Amino acid sequence: MIKKLVRFITILLLSTGFFYSNPISTVHAQSTNVALSLSPSTLTIAPNGTFSMNVMISNPNALPISAADLTITFGSTQFTAQSISMGTYLTQTLVSGAVTPTTATIVLGSGTTPVTLTSGTLATISFTALSSGTITISTASQIAAVGYTSDVTSTRTGATVTVNVPATATPIPPTLTPRPPTSTPVPPTLTPRPPTLTPVPPSPTSPASPSTTPIPGCTMKSLGDADCNNVIDGIDYSLWLNSQCHLNAGLPGNPTPAQECASYAADFNNDKNVDDADHNIWFANRNITTTTPAP
Repeated sequence: MIKKLVRFITILLLSTGFFYSNPISTVHAQSTNVALSLSPSTLTIAPNGTFSMNVMISNPNALPISAADLTITFGSTQFTAQSISMGTYLTQTLVSGAVTPTTATIVLGSGTTPVTLTSGTLATISFTALSSGTITISTASQIAAVGYTSDVTSTRTGATVTVNVPATATPIPPTLTPRPPTSTPVPPTLTPRPPTLTPVPPSPTSPASPSTTPIPGCTMKSLGDADCNNVIDGIDYSLWLNSQCHLNAGLPGNPTPAQECASYAADFNNDKNVDDADHNIWFANRNITTTTPAP
């Protein structure tokens, strides 16, 4: 109670010019337009971040400001005030700055000469941000001007502080698009196989077969020499392939669909059939050559 009384008397004496060498005796009409505000008016900060807030004065009519009694309020769960100190607009600290869990206060004076600057910084407050909230200039805050008998403050504007809690990012797995393998299909390699022929024994009613009399000078026929040139090669295979036959082909009771024998040049085993057995003889002796035929 005593402290408030001292502050009230100080403001009253400053506003009436008691401390000035040439006091102003004229009492002005109460149209002042002096505004108090906090700067910055909006702020975003991380949790437990520190920041400063300035108490600004706007004095567009250049009133002779002699003193400022400032009370700044805030929530104890949103902010912690570290200190409040004098700015550059007024030059004397009449009552030292003090902070509580919900307020920051200071009383400032101009000295022997009132200040007529149209704007400036009255005080600076240091805070730690706990959570989002607002900081206000209390209606208990007053500005004294020489020649004015009451508070000349017309408006008081606070500030909003947002504490930005970083969001926990949820990783998004990448979207994978399967790609078909690039490959060139390789066609299978097919090896032709000669038909498998089953020899059919001769029938008593079979027609007369072609002559199988050995060809004179054909000494390598039993090895697969179908053209009797003493070389066992692809021509002999071609003759075997084109003359496959069975002695009893086409007769009743013989299911073999092969053709009837017209030539026994490729009948290398002399069994009256040109079949797989003859092919096997040719295959086993292929590429054999001789330049000296047997007599």
